[in-house]
Amino acid sequence: MFCKNCGAELKDGASFCTKCGAMLSNNAAVPPVPSAPSVQGTANEKDKKGRKKKWWLPIVIIVLLGLIGTGAWFVHDRLSDRSELLYRKNNKVYKLAGREKSKLTSDVFDEGYGYRFLSGGKVLYYVGDNDLRLYMLGEEDGRKLAPGVSTYWVDENEESVVWLEEDGKLCAQKLDLGSDEEKIDSKAEKVEYISDDLQKIVYVRGDAVYVYTGSGDPVEVEDMGGDGRVMDTDGDIQIIWTERSGTDSEDLSLIIDDDMAEADAGKTAPKIEDYQHKEMKDSFWGLREATVTDSKYYEELEKYEEVQKRNEMREHLRDALKVGNIRIVSYSVKDDEVTELYDGPGTGVTSSNPSVLLYETYDLTNVKRRKLSELMETEYSDIQSEMEDILGSSVRLMMYNGKDSIALDTGAAEGSHNALIRLVDEESKRVYFTMTGTSDSNKTPLYVSDYSSNDGKVEIYTEDMDMTLLSYKGGAICLKDLSGTTGDLYYGDEKIASDVTAGSVSCSKDGSIVTFYEHCSSDGSGDLCIYSGKKEKIANDVCDHRVNEHNDIAYLADYSTESGEGELKIYKNGKSTDVDDDVQKIYYY
Repeated sequence: MFCKNCGAELKDGASFCTKCGAMLSNNAAVPPVPSAPSVQGTANEKDKKGRKKKWWLPIVIIVLLGLIGTGAWFVHDRLSDRSELLYRKNNKVYKLAGREKSKLTSDVFDEGYGYRFLSGGKVLYYVGDNDLRLYMLGEEDGRKLAPGVSTYWVDENEESVVWLEEDGKLCAQKLDLGSDEEKIDSKAEKVEYISDDLQKIVYVRGDAVYVYTGSGDPVEVEDMGGDGRVMDTDGDIQIIWTERSGTDSEDLSLIIDDDMAEADAGKTAPKIEDYQHKEMKDSFWGLREATVTDSKYYEELEKYEEVQKRNEMREHLRDALKVGNIRIVSYSVKDDEVTELYDGPGTGVTSSNPSVLLYETYDLTNVKRRKLSELMETEYSDIQSEMEDILGSSVRLMMYNGKDSIALDTGAAEGSHNALIRLVDEESKRVYFTMTGTSDSNKTPLYVSDYSSNDGKVEIYTEDMDMTLLSYKGGAICLKDLSGTTGDLYYGDEKIASDVTAGSVSCSKDGSIVTFYEHCSSDGSGDLCIYSGKKEKIANDVCDHRVNEHNDIAYLADYSTESGEGELKIYKNGKSTDVDDDVQKIYYY
């Protein structure tokens, strides 16, 4: 049966409508009839009232459609707004682009080794005896680039490659293969430096150093001798040489005040005959002539013996105060000029980076000099120790930033600093370094200085660290309490996590998040975590992951060492989405 009021289908014998509530039974009470409409009321008005009662229906429908559309858009966005994801499954390569997954031709992976996956589906790999090949995913075969390649470099935009062959051939090639390879040199022996864009290359051929700047012929740089370092600052390649010019063991005046030098000058041993005379002396046999030595002779002899002791001290000090001299020069390829950075007593360059160079000198002009007369009552061993202390207090750590040499204020640190650059943050212009020769404790402080300024200020970034890993938001990520390759992860003095493997720590392309594995097992898998101001665990038992340019993370979870497979997931906007199972490896994201 149907309701007479609203037309809804009902069970037979129903007393009232379950939809509109109208009474249907003949013996049931009839609801009161509404009062008659006013004179102005019409049938059309009744129809309007009926429509007015349902004015919300179109809005509800629109809202529902909107919600459905939003959900569909959200789902589509989560599935489609992804970088190209390449992974291996069943020994085949799969590509996920958007929501489309496709299996690619992968015979190349059965013959090669040392694969490097790049943007645009490009793969560099070796076959045979280090023959370098380029493979485009989806093609049948790879193209041979060069035979016997000892090493190669890819630019930061993954558009070009430079390689050095074992026979000395140095070449460059566009990865789109739109042009022929460019031979830079045919007899290069070693590449000392190459810039991120591959436009600046410093290499050695024979006894000469050459610089290639992306066009024209390589420029031969005159060998300045000694230890060569490469710097790349403000678009200028500089080659830094350090010459050691022997020792300066004669001039003691910078450390010792020889206050007896004038008195001792020209002193010779007194001649006894000059202090003798004849006189008559009473003896057993009566008065006889005798030779008498004046007491002054013995006084002069004693003075001369003191001079001899001081000369022996001078010789000892010459042996104790041998200070090496160094000369540091810089050749600018841009200006074709040689500039002398330093010439004087020092130990030389201790550490360098393409942006910063550290070297040590002695500032002997401001030391507290000891008087020679005061040292005469001191044991040689004590003098040796004291002279070492004087030299130690005069060591000065210098920093060269490509333009200026700056004396660093290392505070009370004395002795050879043995400064070693640990990290350079080119964005914040900060250099992090250790000075292992300045502390008797087991702690290794990490120091930091701004190499773009000339104030020479040095701060302790953290009191103790074992390994500096990467720069992050103007600071440094370090490992402390290291045991093997595992330790506690710190951002400055803030502890991020425990039991972190050094090789698992990396930073996203935009530098906003740090990823790492915590509590790794023997097979290398661990808890995948991210840090972006606070630690967040993504998943357990992860053995492989990649971060794309949107900071989405593709990772391989629940990995089985027995099968060599795991579940491929993508972490995005705080949630993980399943992609595929039985996956062997992530190649690119």
